[in-house]
Amino acid sequence: MGLRTRRSAGQELQFVLASHDWSAGGSLRGEVLGADEPVTITVVRLERSPSATLSFGVSDCEVAPVDGRAEFELPLPDWLPPGWSGERTGLGYALRALSGTRRNRRHGAVPLVISGGEQAIHQSHHADRVIASHPGRRFHLELSDVRLQGGGHIQCRVHAEEGLDEGSVVVVARFEEAWRTNLRIRNRRHPPLWRSRSLWQEQATVELGVDRRWYPCSFDIPVGLPPAVEARTLAWRYEIDARRAPRRGVADRAALTPLRFDLAQPPSA
Repeated sequence: MGLRTRRSAGQELQFVLASHDWSAGGSLRGEVLGADEPVTITVVRLERSPSATLSFGVSDCEVAPVDGRAEFELPLPDWLPPGWSGERTGLGYALRALSGTRRNRRHGAVPLVISGGEQAIHQSHHADRVIASHPGRRFHLELSDVRLQGGGHIQCRVHAEEGLDEGSVVVVARFEEAWRTNLRIRNRRHPPLWRSRSLWQEQATVELGVDRRWYPCSFDIPVGLPPAVEARTLAWRYEIDARRAPRRGVADRAALTPLRFDLAQPPSA
């Protein structure tokens, strides 16, 4: 079977790719046609939100053409998430080529489909965004097994302190879609502002008892939701919130927001 090709339409430079689909952690190979000067080729990540659609470089190289053809190979980091497109936010990829000077610039572009890689589940410590993750006064949440994407699951447990043996704890799992609203402001006096909305929520109730300290909970994530991602201008978060109403005073609350793909501060090569 020969190589599958994909060409960009309506551009001065054209791409011929060895495949239509690519995998994170592998390499992207192809050719650029129509170049007579060195060509800079870049894989970019596209983040779409109600505020704007911005691109961020993922991998790049510069190649010299021979007889108008320039072969290239670019690595695809294994921390790239798969693309997803929703009503308000989306994440995708594209391949871009640029050659020549300002007065004689030639360019080309074509969209890419990249299947996601993997990152270990972790907690966030970003200072520019508020992400719920804290213990309660007399209990806390722990993860036992999670697969943070549509069709996946969240398995966690409530750990109650000794002496906390009556009442109930309501555990809520939800998916939050968030995006930055002040993209043009970039200084410490005006920190980033975020807006969010909930697209899925489910709850379970555990009854406390005198002979137990661990209370398991399980939630199935609906098919069609994206993976957990913290990106530069958007975020897809799976939050776990547990509340216990006391007989008097303020309710006791614990929260966790496990992350899967962190693109706000991507790992170094």
